[in-house]
Amino acid sequence: EYTAKRILTWEFVDGIPVRQILNAIQQDDRQYLARLEGRGYDLRLIARRIYWSTLNQIYRDGLFHSDLSPAGILVLPDNRIAYV
Repeated sequence: EYTAKRILTWEFVDGIPVRQILNAIQQDDRQYLARLEGRGYDLRLIARRIYWSTLNQIYRDGLFHSDLSPAGILVLPDNRIAYV
């Protein structure tokens, strides 16, 4: 369902794109941000986890996601981060 001739899909990851969260912050969409908080999302924790995982990829592992953008980072339940 999510694969095409030139697209390899391993599995579907259902999450909130960081781009969507950044747009809400930019537009001062307090209702959206309050709904996220009500669902248990912690923006500061999410930011720390993105920062931590990115630096670990670069400095510890020496292997990192080379096409990183807010559209390709998803926030999963429990404030987990997925790179796509």
